[in-house]
Amino acid sequence: SIVTVTGSIYLALGRAKLQFNVNLLTRPIALAGVVCGLPWGVEGIVIGMTAVTWINSLITLSIAGRLIDLSLLELMASFFRTALAAALMAAGILLIEPQLQGIGYLGTFFIQVLAGMVIYALLAFVLKIRALTDILGILGTQFSKRHGNG
Repeated sequence: SIVTVTGSIYLALGRAKLQFNVNLLTRPIALAGVVCGLPWGVEGIVIGMTAVTWINSLITLSIAGRLIDLSLLELMASFFRTALAAALMAAGILLIEPQLQGIGYLGTFFIQVLAGMVIYALLAFVLKIRALTDILGILGTQFSKRHGNG
């Protein structure tokens, strides 16, 4: 999770007390998500936790970001292509689901996983997601080193 790195920011800057105070704010919000979802069972709890995870992430990232002069908007903009690829992949998986009737849950699952991998990989190339270009650059460097030494 991207929110995990905020702990390192607090500690590196000697702001562990601020991290504690942020957690004092966000933990009750997380508990509220569970409690609000209880009347609707497991699905309600999942929806409640998803909503409060977004809220708590925005709070945590905003506060930690201010410590290193990184606005929430700048941070979110840096993930736009990745989020777009993930959303389009999810849409693609949902679009193929009706064609998978009668295959069974396990067959549907495997086909959707494979389709998701292919869709996301294609979108990563088309959208030029930075993580992919970084990985390809590293692999290219390693390949050229081995090829040159071979």
